[in-house]
Amino acid sequence: MPPFKAFQEIFKLKKEVTEAPQERLEKIIAEQREFLEKDGIIFDDKFKALEKQDTRKYKVVFDLDGTLRDQHDSDIIRPGAIELIEKLRDKNIKIITWTSASRDSAKQSKIPHDILITLENYGTRFLDNKKFEDEINYRGGVLSDLGGTIKNIKKLGYSILLDDNYRAINKLKEDKCQAIHIEVYDTDNRDRQNSLPEDLEQQILEALNYKSE
Repeated sequence: MPPFKAFQEIFKLKKEVTEAPQERLEKIIAEQREFLEKDGIIFDDKFKALEKQDTRKYKVVFDLDGTLRDQHDSDIIRPGAIELIEKLRDKNIKIITWTSASRDSAKQSKIPHDILITLENYGTRFLDNKKFEDEINYRGGVLSDLGGTIKNIKKLGYSILLDDNYRAINKLKEDKCQAIHIEVYDTDNRDRQNSLPEDLEQQILEALNYKSE
């Protein structure tokens, strides 16, 4: 084989090896999104198996209402929210938006994420399903007509939660999970019109003990 041809073959092989993990990751994300879009329950074995296949070390969960967007107006995105998420994704950190809002409402905001967990994926149908009794017990009886307020990130192997709900944050910390409380964002309240903290990215990276992969 001519030297130039041999070089081309080596380069092609190297490129395939390099691209394969990213292609697998994109396939996993696509399957997760399809599962969630069909109102699949996140504690189902199929979803948990897909999550385990996503081998990224760092997986950050954001609450939506009051955290990434206005508590009452889905059209108002919190200043700094999109920029923060993009910085984290650039570091190969998986971003999960997890909300008790409906899927239609959550998608209106067009906030970037890898996967979107909504009311349909852990809400009222979830409460009636005996198969997931352990997850209901975990939530400590903190159940509302929207399906509860505590996000069981531990069960899914997620790294950290950012949420404006003190009770959720405290529960996770009791269970030795990483969690950061975010002041609620509410543009109707003069005292709650705050952007995300400037050092929030650093707070997250330190909590994760982040090391570049």
